Amino acid sequence: MDIYFSDQKRTEIYQLPVVPEDMPELDTGNATTDTFTGNDGTTYIIPQGTDIGSFSIECFLPPQGVHRGYIIKSDINPMELINFWNNNKKTKTPIKCIQTRQDNSEIINWFVIVDSLNWYYRNNGDIKYKVSFKQYNNPADYFVITPAKTALVNAIDALKKVNI
Repeated sequence: MDIYFSDQKRTEIYQLPVVPEDMPELDTGNATTDTFTGNDGTTYIIPQGTDIGSFSIECFLPPQGVHRGYIIKSDINPMELINFWNNNKKTKTPIKCIQTRQDNSEIINWFVIVDSLNWYYRNNGDIKYKVSFKQYNNPADYFVITPAKTALVNAIDALKKVNI
C-alpha cells in the first residue's frame, strides 16, 4: 500500500515514507439529488453523484536519511511535505492524492485540499502528524450545471408546447 501526493502539474511528487498501519477511512458522503421545477410546475429530479469525500491520515515522518529497521517507502525531507500540505491549506489549491493497494490498483485518485494539519517533532527526530483532506469540488462547476439545468427546463417546456 502506498500514498502519494503531488501538485497539479506533478512538479512536486511525494510518496509517504511510512504508511499508517490501517489505510485512511474514506468518507464518500451520501448520494444526493437536485430538483428543479419546470415552468408548468412539474418537479424534476437530477442525480448529482455524491457529497464531497474526505479522509484523514495520522502517522509519522522519519528524518531524511534515517532508517530504524521498519520499512521506509521513500526518503524525503519531511519538512518539505509538511510545508507542501501547509501551503495547500493556506491557498486551497487542489493537490492530487493517490492511494494504492499492494497490487498497485487505486483506492482513490482525487484532487483534494487540506482541511486541517497538526504536527510536532518527537524526541527521536520524527515528525508526528495528523492531516485531514476534503475532495476538491470545483466551484466553476456551478457555472456549468446551472445553465445546463436552465437549458434542460427550457427544452422540456418547448417539447411540451409542441406535444412531443
